[in-house]
Amino acid sequence: MSGLARRPRRSAPPEEGKPFEFGLNYTESGFCKLCNAVGDRDLLPFICAMDKDSYGIRGVELQRTTTLAGGHSHCNFRF
Repeated sequence: MSGLARRPRRSAPPEEGKPFEFGLNYTESGFCKLCNAVGDRDLLPFICAMDKDSYGIRGVELQRTTTLAGGHSHCNFRF
C-alpha cells in the first residue's frame, strides 16, 4: 500500500487548560501528501474544516488548534 494510506499517530497528554477525554497527534497526513503531490495545497483548509462537522454528525465534539496544513508540526485531534 502507498505511503499515502499510513497514518502515524500517538496518544497525547492534555494541553494545559484544555480538558479532553482522548487525543491524538497526527504527524503526517494523506491529504497533505496528496495535495502537495498534485499541487493543490489551497484545498487543504477546506478539507481540514470538514473534520469538525464530520465528527459532529456522529455526536462527537472535536477540538483542534493545530494542523499540518496550517504549517504546524502536527494535527492535534482532541475529543
